[in-house]
Amino acid sequence: MINSYANSDKVDQMISYNQKQVEDFNAIPSLPKNTLYKLSWTLTPQTSAIIESILGGKLKSLKELANIGNQRLASFARSFQTKGMKLCQILLIDFQETSNIMPVIFRSILN
Repeated sequence: MINSYANSDKVDQMISYNQKQVEDFNAIPSLPKNTLYKLSWTLTPQTSAIIESILGGKLKSLKELANIGNQRLASFARSFQTKGMKLCQILLIDFQETSNIMPVIFRSILN
């Protein structure tokens, strides 16, 4: 399994990182059948965010970070689907129930 993550609490950095990961995955000419590719759509709290939350009152819970990222997931996935590219076989996401990704996934399976 190819396993990595953006290690950022900034949504644009996570999207940039995952865009490159998906492009690299799709550029592999042929993968062994037992290879799995995991996309980690998670924002990871950083030390600076923890300090800001204590000193500046800008507390961001893991659920708040997930909501920020999850709002952008469906459009991210659709941008690759419209190009005929695969997103991943395993999607790691925090608080999936707040995301609108499931209809996108079902469309890709049924098409």
